[in-house]
Amino acid sequence: MLLAILPFWPYGYFTMLRLIICVVGGYIAYQCYQREILEWQWAFIIIALLYNPIIPVGLPRGLWIIVNLITAGVLYFYKQRIIYAQR
Repeated sequence: MLLAILPFWPYGYFTMLRLIICVVGGYIAYQCYQREILEWQWAFIIIALLYNPIIPVGLPRGLWIIVNLITAGVLYFYKQRIIYAQR
């Protein structure tokens, strides 16, 4: 996902990225719903909606770079706090 910051990717890369992040965000939101972790659930619902490829959110490229970095940060902190905490 962090590679999306680079300007030379074709449009198909961004469409595939949106699809993958949308599906992953929805899946993690569902897992959080089952575990009753509401803060993370809402974060991943927002991510899934923001990246959905069916009704795309039109943001300028500079803003998408910021959104991609924030999303990568959310995924990283989720991994660190939730997944590693369960071990």
